[in-house]
Amino acid sequence: MRFHIFILLATAGFVIPLSVIPQSAFAQTSADTSEQVTLSEDLANNPVAQDILKKIEQTKQWIKDLEEKNYDALEAKKQLDAKRVEALEKLNQDLKDWEALWDYYSPKNSFSRFVNTVQEPQVQQVFWDQFEFHQIKVDAGKKTLKEVIARGGFSK
Repeated sequence: MRFHIFILLATAGFVIPLSVIPQSAFAQTSADTSEQVTLSEDLANNPVAQDILKKIEQTKQWIKDLEEKNYDALEAKKQLDAKRVEALEKLNQDLKDWEALWDYYSPKNSFSRFVNTVQEPQVQQVFWDQFEFHQIKVDAGKKTLKEVIARGGFSK
């Protein structure tokens, strides 16, 4: 009889824990689910959820700030480009004005004023022939210099 009681107790020792384990596991699962439902319903009182929401808002603000900085940088670049175009136009106009101002002193105009002081037309023609010969040589030298520089050379 003792043996039967031992077997009964041993069987009960195995059966009772086995029946309790699935129930407790189910209870834990349902408890976790109920906590999740409670968490989603009670965001105002949950510090972890509030911290996450605060970080989400902070991230949104950072993104907004970065977009504004990018927009500001693009606007500043557009303004700078517009000012560069305006400055280049002004520079080109100033160069044209300067060339018109100093055209009186150009080599050809200066030489022309000199040649006009000579009375003899034949002598004037000799001077102009010399000037044109000189001008051809100067133009050829400038052309050659540009070609040398374009090929990687340099001038002293």
